[in-house]
Amino acid sequence: MKVILYERIYISMDLDKLNYLPEEIEEGNVEYKFRVSSYKKRQIELATQLIWRLEEGYLENGSHEAHYYIGVNDDGTFGDQSKDEINASIINFEKVVNIAKAEMAKISLFKKKKGYLAYIKVRKHEEIKNFEEVKVALLGGTNNGKSTTLSVLTYGYTDNGLGSARKNVFRYDHEINSGETSSIKTEILGYNDTFINYSSSIKNSWKNIVENSSTIINFIDLPGNPKYIKTTLFGLNAYKPDFAYIFVEPKETNFYTKQMIYLCEELEIPYKLLVTKIDLKSNIIKDHKKLYISNVTLEGYDKLYESLRTLKPIKKDINEESKHFQINEVIYIQEVGIVLIGKTIDSYIEVDDKLYIGPFDDKFYEVNIESIHQKQIPIKRLNYGESGSIRINFQHHESHNISKHMHLISEDKKINFKSSLKVSIDEVEMGIGEGSLIMIFTNNVIEMTLVEKIVGNIIHLKFIKPNISRYLKLNDKIVLKKDDSIKVGTIVD
Repeated sequence: MKVILYERIYISMDLDKLNYLPEEIEEGNVEYKFRVSSYKKRQIELATQLIWRLEEGYLENGSHEAHYYIGVNDDGTFGDQSKDEINASIINFEKVVNIAKAEMAKISLFKKKKGYLAYIKVRKHEEIKNFEEVKVALLGGTNNGKSTTLSVLTYGYTDNGLGSARKNVFRYDHEINSGETSSIKTEILGYNDTFINYSSSIKNSWKNIVENSSTIINFIDLPGNPKYIKTTLFGLNAYKPDFAYIFVEPKETNFYTKQMIYLCEELEIPYKLLVTKIDLKSNIIKDHKKLYISNVTLEGYDKLYESLRTLKPIKKDINEESKHFQINEVIYIQEVGIVLIGKTIDSYIEVDDKLYIGPFDDKFYEVNIESIHQKQIPIKRLNYGESGSIRINFQHHESHNISKHMHLISEDKKINFKSSLKVSIDEVEMGIGEGSLIMIFTNNVIEMTLVEKIVGNIIHLKFIKPNISRYLKLNDKIVLKKDDSIKVGTIVD
């Protein structure tokens, strides 16, 4: 990749200590200016150039950002301008930024041996798109039609009866070969009077779906094979769906299906049973409590769409003062940096917020929120309950690995991180006794714990790993797993 993100390389290293910058290149989102003119005609020309630099930034890292160095020549040498000259250029550049319908997000002034220079981060004004997000989990056993149904809904292709449609949503080769989901997959379906998916427009992208929808249904496809049950339990607890469709066989309810029904009821997730492949079955006695569809003939899809139209997000009380973003996935993109994928737990997260990430052996480190995306669209603010991706500036990334069990929090939230807990359950069963090992799932936590003691229906648990703490909130639901047994309880301390 030819473009260099100078802001990340040089500002983080202290520009005060540098005597020159690399020579300016034509491509990318970095621009040098010796000075900025006060003439209106020239400012309009510079605004056009700025818009192009902002687009280059979007192509590079998904954010309409540009990095300007004022008082720097095209060859990277410093212009040795006075402080008054630099300030005059900054005032003129602000007019350029306004013409381009952008904003100066960061201004840094640097004193050199013979003069001054300025660094300015410019960010495009992003349009505020208000839509309602509904998170819908797809649960059920292997080969019950979850991934195929997801593909039909989001890609608009019918199935050939042999699983051709589901290949659109599988992430790995072994999933395509086996026909089984082993990971968490997310896809979206828009709604605005009519349903909008990838086939609704020539521009088949999330961005197009979001821009034309008032409601976004965020599907969370979870594994159906019991050997991937930990992934399914993590998905239910971390993503906290507003609704679930449980895919079932038409005549019988097996053990795995009963587990999914139990989990939805105990975790207070509304659900509906859904039967697929009705084109292969005759004389089905339909139960009004279930939905029946065919992914080949699309029979029953009118009822499924009718059900989807009624879905609403679950509303909960929130803490407006504390900021909290739960991390469900971490990726590192070259030329962009660290990107955290997850959801806002309390209040809201904004670009340029300074929060704490952790815990790293009970320690938290300050990070800066560089950019936020929701459904691949750059935004300034991620509200409570919304899922999105956040790019951060983390100075300690080389020595500290961020995991999907961590959090971005404000200072006051640190008290919620503990190394032991007490759980209340209806009945202590599952062969649990003092010294038993139990795996717990709550929010984005997956940890092996040791039963220290049991008092009545209260189980005292301690993490097995030394020097570890996790986010544990009073009254939150928690799933306990021992062997094949699963029990839902409540955190009481």
